Amino acid sequence: MADAEGSSAVLLASGLSSRFSAGHKLAAALQDRPVGVWALDALAASRLDLVRVVCSPPTPFEVLAAAQDFGFEIVHNPDPEAGLGAAIAMAFSRPGLGARAFIALADMPFVRAEDYVRLQGALSAAPDRTIAVPTHERRRGHPVLFDRKHFAALGRLTGDRGAAGILREEGDAVLDVHVDNPGVLIDIDTQEALQAAQAFTLEGSE
Repeated sequence: MADAEGSSAVLLASGLSSRFSAGHKLAAALQDRPVGVWALDALAASRLDLVRVVCSPPTPFEVLAAAQDFGFEIVHNPDPEAGLGAAIAMAFSRPGLGARAFIALADMPFVRAEDYVRLQGALSAAPDRTIAVPTHERRRGHPVLFDRKHFAALGRLTGDRGAAGILREEGDAVLDVHVDNPGVLIDIDTQEALQAAQAFTLEGSE
């Protein structure tokens, strides 16, 4: 459980990987390790108070085992077909996330620990804002940091709609935070995306 004033993260790793043509995308080899383990490594290095990982029957063993090795909290989603919003709601309807929580995606391997730190610092310096979103080249990416005032709304999400609706409704509360890392925009949904990512480095060059 995170401290009442601490920060946490919810990592979504329970998707069906339906667009990936061979196996599960989170188990696919990216450079030196599975796609899903990259996100876990970044979260471990970010030193958050709590990391809650939403898994399901399709979640690869490699990802689940790594999350357990890091001591992260595992939330089992028995119905991944219910969609992204339902998975988010499952995580945010449980207590213990502290004052702020990130929504992070396990298929985004190039998000860095520094991105989590930058978003936390930016939101702390903007007391009139309650959501922080990373941007690169004027495009919004992930992870997204939410103040606890939004946890109840996140806990009511349903179906396959994620948190984008909350960002639209709370437009004046959203802080866009520029980051130099293009990895906040890169997800691995297809074999083609995996192939393109093989040449990407954490320094942001290809």
